[in-house]
Amino acid sequence: MNSFKINKSASALYEELAHVITQGNVGFFFGAGMSIHSGIPSAATIIDKIVTSLGFPPEQEEKIKMLNYPFEAFLELLSIYAPLEKMLGIFDKGEPTQFHRLTKKLVERKLVTQLMTTNFDLLIENANINNINVVYHEKYFQNLSPQVVNYIKIHGGSKQKDTIRTVISAIARKKLKAQRRKALEFFFNEAGLKTIFVFGYSCSDAVDITPCLRKIKNNATNIIFIQHAPDDPISQFLIPEANPFAGFGISSKYIRCNTDNLIWYLSEHFKLSVSRTTVQKELDTTRYLDYGDLSYGKKRLFAAKVLLRNGHHEEAATILQQGLQKEGRNTEWADMISSLFEVYYNIHVQTRKDICDILPSGTSNRTFEKDKNEAQTIFDEKHDQNKVGELNIHWGHLLLSLKKYDAAILAYNKAMRCFMETSNTYRVYQCRNNIAEINFRRWQNDPSLLSLEDAYKLCYPEWHSCFRYFSQSQYVFEKEIAYENMAELLLAFKRTQKKRIAHYINEARKLSEYLNDKTGLDNCIELEKEANKILVS
Repeated sequence: MNSFKINKSASALYEELAHVITQGNVGFFFGAGMSIHSGIPSAATIIDKIVTSLGFPPEQEEKIKMLNYPFEAFLELLSIYAPLEKMLGIFDKGEPTQFHRLTKKLVERKLVTQLMTTNFDLLIENANINNINVVYHEKYFQNLSPQVVNYIKIHGGSKQKDTIRTVISAIARKKLKAQRRKALEFFFNEAGLKTIFVFGYSCSDAVDITPCLRKIKNNATNIIFIQHAPDDPISQFLIPEANPFAGFGISSKYIRCNTDNLIWYLSEHFKLSVSRTTVQKELDTTRYLDYGDLSYGKKRLFAAKVLLRNGHHEEAATILQQGLQKEGRNTEWADMISSLFEVYYNIHVQTRKDICDILPSGTSNRTFEKDKNEAQTIFDEKHDQNKVGELNIHWGHLLLSLKKYDAAILAYNKAMRCFMETSNTYRVYQCRNNIAEINFRRWQNDPSLLSLEDAYKLCYPEWHSCFRYFSQSQYVFEKEIAYENMAELLLAFKRTQKKRIAHYINEARKLSEYLNDKTGLDNCIELEKEANKILVS
């Protein structure tokens, strides 16, 4: 047992964990940390290599690498401009590690009875575990049974790469599907597990797994949450602030330890031969992660979108402006024009600067309108109504920031017609929401334009319709905004409806916390201040 030079305190802790597993009815939930020795690179390494291959100047490359952008969201953006199958092929490779061999042993001894992972790879499958039900398609998540050993791949699997694309698209759009929620509730609650070991999981997915786990209350199941650390192990009861497992059994524990030593110890305890090789031979990633052959325009668009979604709007503007200087009048040029309108609006919202102080010197409204019309012509020639719609949404945003309200409404209506043609209901309601907000802000800035009653009749039907759609949808971010809008609307027009106002603000706050959305939380604080003036009266 001591061939790996484990000290006495670590040995005692590892023996205690082995005893828990020996009692059976155990689940293993594991993330990317448990594939790190397989030869498959980590998510951070994959992002680094892809960004390096794009050939940006060192300062821009480093800025993108330092963003700590969620892996699934990074992949979703990459899929817009490049074939994702090329990169996903790397998850078909790699060799099962000591952890995967140990898992096989414990499943076949009927000690571990359920498995769940966030990983795409095939390492468990390649460990050749007998009699397990591998489930990676969301349509099967609602029919899971505790009577069989399920291996639930909550983010899809590389054996069917369309399952991965579905998940990354949903996560990037802050959309939590009911099927994934059902699978989490099964594994962490309904499967009746006595103990769940959590290995190699960072708890970093703000709209996917972590928020759902925070809502589960299951005192009958204990969580052993293990995080890797090179130093001596620390064992303590779970700290609610540090992880999402506060609602589980009172004997749940948080353990920091050398995970390799723990796996080796458990392997010897359960009579499994121990491999002394920690790291498999590193894979040659060039064929999977080199995207240097992307066109100049696509590289610029991809990098700008990554920066934009992470709040680095001015850097995104610089990359797009540089791209426009070199790109000919083609689809990618039109995409950059559309994206640049979006970026300028976001800089305006973020900095509260006058839009005229943000636009490049010498730029006129006429120049922008000419570029917008030319971009729209390019998209029209391609018969791409979704692109026309997106262009007009971004153009509407820019006009809104210039306080050209009537022109902005025309742009949003044009966008809405395009999205109706393509049956893009989500975007249609975004347009309706934007139009309602313009009318509300215009009345708010100049109440003399409309009577209170007429303003309410103009704003309420649209915002309430948007609220009904988004509050019943799986789009968490839009749902948060819908609750904020309804609270603000009632504070302006129906201040006597105190309970409804308080309810909308409370729901918006909960969703902001769910998303870790600082802007949303700040908005809720301002709404609460305004509400308190009337709620105490």
